[in-house]
Amino acid sequence: MCGIVGLVKFHYDVTSHEVLSMKNMLEEINYRGPDGEFYHINGREAFGFCRLAINDITHGHQPFANHDESIIVMVNGEIYNYHDLKSKLKRKRAFRSRSDCEIALYLYEDYGINFLNFLNGMFAISILDKVQQKLYLIKDRFGIKPLFYNFTGERIIFASEIKALLQYPNCPRTFDWMEALSDSWLAGHVSNNITPVGSFFSGIENIPGGHYIEVNLRNKTVNTKEYWNITKIPIHHLSKNKIIEKYINLLDTSSTKCLMSDVDIGLFLSGGIDSVSIGHFVAKHTEINSFSVVSRSTIINGDAEYALKAAQHYHFNEHFADFNEYTMDYSIDDWKSLLWLCESPYCSAEQLYKYHLHKFAKHSNPNIKVILTGQGSDEFNGGYSQLFSERDPAWATFMQSLKILDKNKEKNLLNDPINTWDNLFQGSLLKNNFFKTKNNPYLNYVYSKYR
Repeated sequence: MCGIVGLVKFHYDVTSHEVLSMKNMLEEINYRGPDGEFYHINGREAFGFCRLAINDITHGHQPFANHDESIIVMVNGEIYNYHDLKSKLKRKRAFRSRSDCEIALYLYEDYGINFLNFLNGMFAISILDKVQQKLYLIKDRFGIKPLFYNFTGERIIFASEIKALLQYPNCPRTFDWMEALSDSWLAGHVSNNITPVGSFFSGIENIPGGHYIEVNLRNKTVNTKEYWNITKIPIHHLSKNKIIEKYINLLDTSSTKCLMSDVDIGLFLSGGIDSVSIGHFVAKHTEINSFSVVSRSTIINGDAEYALKAAQHYHFNEHFADFNEYTMDYSIDDWKSLLWLCESPYCSAEQLYKYHLHKFAKHSNPNIKVILTGQGSDEFNGGYSQLFSERDPAWATFMQSLKILDKNKEKNLLNDPINTWDNLFQGSLLKNNFFKTKNNPYLNYVYSKYR
């Protein structure tokens, strides 16, 4: 995973006590990067990086700095197209490592913040530009890698996890109950939701996916800027066969690029079409250890059987984890620990099972640091269509359910009295054409899943 923390002051140099606080921040999340801790401390800035070494185990240490240390960069993530990006550099550089992340430093030197348009990967990036007197905190397009910050008129602190920020003495630590209780997903409301996701802590900001913040160190201001938005992607009207062809090519390319690693790679193999498809493409390039769950549910629904068949067909080194609800004992403390790791009320049985499957994989093969998984693909491939259509195979029934989700999303924006009256009457007082939506219900469903 890797973890980053940082402190930038606006008026005075960092003190020894503040450096200690910054180191405590990194220590709080050092499980993200058990392969080494590294620091950059100079004047008004103090940065820390804990590394999970995947590419160039020996030399890929961070933070990265240019020749005169006027630009300091930290990257948590992977840049899958870094080989191709070297050809975009305007002048040759003497790379100090084979790390995919080092390319971010030199691309920024050549293109400024516009370098983000070139990146293909998952990342949280911090860039301190001393010449421009700016600090950038950047999230990848899907917001996969976490990054939070707290800003005052005297300083800004940032970190990969909230618990790290809470190690800084004057960081606010009040849970935002209003934000949590009004979130339609947490409340179980049958509705789409495409609003930005917060941190659930007052005064701690979560940078949205496809955005970055620009901190002007001269006038002490923070601006949030968007560089990518899923809702602005043009809708292409392609033939069915062309869509299938392009989809297969994208999935093949993406799966192959995720094999970029100097350490062992594993695959969570559920037996479903998502993970089996990934396994199909990666099996052409490397040997894979696959990990599957055997439980009462995976036996009944056939997942365990098909996982075994897929592993045998592709010659995976298969491992089966026994998830028996009668022998697996979960206490309240287990759930508290998991919530502490997730840092979000979005913590459910799925996170519990994935957590223990990761532990099983690590125990089975200690050299594994990368896991491929089909998680998230159902949301964008109609995988829940039967769930929303009462198992009626007709797409029209699914779309009718999505219209209800979309209508409820709009109702949530109304004031309470209207919403309350509408809920009192069977059949609803408000007709569907009362609501003006920008997109069709299916797109809003996809955007809600993106959230």
